[in-house]
Amino acid sequence: MLLAVQGEVLGRTMLVSADLATSRLVRPFDHALKAVSSFCLVYPQRPSASAR
Repeated sequence: MLLAVQGEVLGRTMLVSADLATSRLVRPFDHALKAVSSFCLVYPQRPSASAR
């Protein structure tokens, strides 16, 4: 899926369906892959001092 030609993202259709419906995101290919595993987002509770 592409957003304003700024790159690509892999995502679950159910999480981006509203953006697809309004054309905020576009699907560059008709083919979709079915995920067989889960994904987790891991991030620190606070940004590190170098990220501020």
